[in-house]
Amino acid sequence: MIKGLDCFCRTPLHCAASCNNIQMVIFLVEHGACIFATTISDHETAAEKCEEDEEGFDGCSDYLYSKSGRICLINLIFYMIQ
Repeated sequence: MIKGLDCFCRTPLHCAASCNNIQMVIFLVEHGACIFATTISDHETAAEKCEEDEEGFDGCSDYLYSKSGRICLINLIFYMIQ
């Protein structure tokens, strides 16, 4: 479930990003995950959930921030109409 949410409005992309799992992050984004979804608790996007103190932070964070500028409005509208 690429667009599913848990009770805190965390998406699978938030979870993958919080583990700096770049392979899963790329898979989810390429299959329609909304990179602009924010959590209820702290209003953070997946890019903001990348774990700075863990291995893989730079790749995960850089990938998500680079995609956010390109996908912006299209991804948000697509997510909302699904």
